[in-house]
Amino acid sequence: RVKGLESMRAFITVADAAIIPSAHVPGESDARYVHLLPGGCGDDGWTRLVAMGMVASGMMRQLEPAELWVAAGEGASFLERYGCLMGELPSEGVLPHPDDKARVRQHEEAFVKGMKAAMQSNGYVASHQGAARCVAITPPGGEFVVSAGDDGVISMVRRDV
Repeated sequence: RVKGLESMRAFITVADAAIIPSAHVPGESDARYVHLLPGGCGDDGWTRLVAMGMVASGMMRQLEPAELWVAAGEGASFLERYGCLMGELPSEGVLPHPDDKARVRQHEEAFVKGMKAAMQSNGYVASHQGAARCVAITPPGGEFVVSAGDDGVISMVRRDV
């Protein structure tokens, strides 16, 4: 398990894209966000951690977040780009082993720490190359504005910038 975590973290920090396998093919009207994948895949804490890590890694490297693709169906007949909006942290997702929660939380805390450092250093992450579809202000005190766009980018900007 520990070696698997180390390799996942190493992959996340250098990858430009990740493919997330899903046992269920999403419907045409289903929103294209990782946490909404059907069949429980979007509820999986490990899937959420990979998605969060890809976004965090892009922020820390001052790059657009890596692309997240979902493959489903026989022979991966379904392959589409997905976005990452975190309704819940990865550690709140479904995890197969009781020890996984602490391991996932450790990595999510490292990603959050890195994202905060990138925000303090850069003041921004990325802008959208299309329409912004969701905007939120972080509590407490509304220090950051977070937005998600049609381009699959999650943008974080300090309110005072």
